[in-house]
Order: sequence, then structure tokens, then C-alpha cells
Amino acid sequence: MDRMRRGRRSVDGVPSEGLRVSASRLRDLLRFVRPYRRWLVFALVGVTFSAGLGLVFPRVMGELVDTALVGSGTTSSLDRVALLLVGVFALQAAFNAVRVYALDVVGEGVVADLRRSVYDRVVRLPVPFFDARRTGEITSRLTSDASVVQSTVSASLAQALSQGITLIGGVALIIILSPRLSLTVLSFLPVVVIAARIFGQRLRRISTAFQDEVAEANALADESIASIRVVKWFTAEDDVAARYDRAVRDSYAKALRRARLRAMFVPFVTFVGFGTISVVLWVGGRLVLSGE
Repeated sequence: MDRMRRGRRSVDGVPSEGLRVSASRLRDLLRFVRPYRRWLVFALVGVTFSAGLGLVFPRVMGELVDTALVGSGTTSSLDRVALLLVGVFALQAAFNAVRVYALDVVGEGVVADLRRSVYDRVVRLPVPFFDARRTGEITSRLTSDASVVQSTVSASLAQALSQGITLIGGVALIIILSPRLSLTVLSFLPVVVIAARIFGQRLRRISTAFQDEVAEANALADESIASIRVVKWFTAEDDVAARYDRAVRDSYAKALRRARLRAMFVPFVTFVGFGTISVVLWVGGRLVLSGE
């Protein structure tokens, strides 16, 4: 544990302070994504169209409400708008299915290739590398750390693309419909971007520390189980159990810090989002009342 706190290191010996996302590391990750670029294209198509159809929904919903409320509307026009709305939902569901499956193919494939590459690299390292590290710490990099990459490729990437397309498309639609309302929306955007940057940096540091603590706990478990006969010969069950308990508590403490950070950020973004909607409705209502 002391060695871990003096300077946490990844499998290849790089200090954890250098694990920040950089262009070179993204290029390394893209090297693993390249064999699955066809599926990535399918995923991008699915994300783009599902997000785009999400932007169509408010427009169709507005037509539905206008048709129902305006006295000149007929039941046939109302039926057409309702069927159009159902069609939008059906197409969005189909493109979401393409997105989910394609990103799962990419994520699972990238993780499988990454594990093979890491293992191939590890077994070729010199013996002093293994003398300086526990077996559980190394195997943890092949399991839990690789799973984080899979989550990033499969879920986080899809969310980032979908939200980015929704944001850009939504702002473009508002600019077309009402430049004044677009200025109201864009005035809140810097607040979210700055907050996301601050929270993102802190979350990355805490997540890295959490992964290190999990690796330490796995190393202790692997070490004690592999040497269980020695542990029992020296009746050291209580000692190894206490060490593992401390390691798990340390990782749990890091997980709680990460949870507190998320608990602050998610409600903040939600508040800003709904606050923006409230201001847009207020400004739009005043524009309607003034005849603009």
C-alpha cells in the first residue's frame, strides 16, 4: 500500500499522473478501434439519425397540439400528424437498435484486442517488473481496467455523440426559428461547459485513484489465496483478512468521493437545463404576447 501511495503506476510503469487523456493515448485507442471501423460507421449512422429524429419530435408534437387546438383543424389532419409521430418513434427505435448493437460489437472487440495486447506485452517484460508488482495488480489491469475502456467505447461515446448532435441541432433549429431565443439558450452554454470541465478533471483523478485501489485489493486477494497454505501454517488469516478489509475500505472511500462528485454535477446540469427551458418559455411567451 505504501508503494502505491508513493507513486501509483500502471501496468507499463507509467505514473498515474501521466494517465490523463492526451492525443497520443487517443491515437493508441484508435489503433484498436480501426479493425472495427465498419461497425463504428454503422454506430455513427444510428446515433446521428436517432438524435436527429429526437429533434424532429418537438416539431411534430407542436403540429399535433396546433392541429388539436386550432378550430380549423380536422380529424384527418390530426390523424396524419399522430401517425407521423408514431413513425418518428418507430424509426428512432430502429436506429437506436443499430447504434446499441454496433457499439457493443466495437466495445467488445476493442476490449478483447486490448487484453490480448496487454497480456502479450506483460509476458515479455523482464523479471524485475514482476518482482516489483503483485500478480493481482497486473491481472486487475486485464479485467477491471479493460472493462472501463469497454464502457467508454460502448456507452460514453454514444452518449457524447448523441448529446453533441442534439445540442448542435437544437441550437440550429432555435436560431432558424428565433434568433432571440437562441441567444437566451447560448447564454447558459458557457456555464455548463466550464462546470463540465472542472468536474471532469476532478472525476478523472478520483476514478484513476479508485482503479488503483481496486488493483491493490485484487493483488492482496490473489497473493493471499495463492499462498493460502503458508497463511494457514502461520495462522495469519486474521492478518490477511484485515489487510484486504483496509484495501476494500480504501476503494470504497474513493467510490464514495466519486459518487459525491456525480451527485453534485448531475443535479447541477439538470437544474441548468430545466432553468434554460423555463427562461426560453418565459421569453417565448412574452414574444408571443407582444405579437413578435
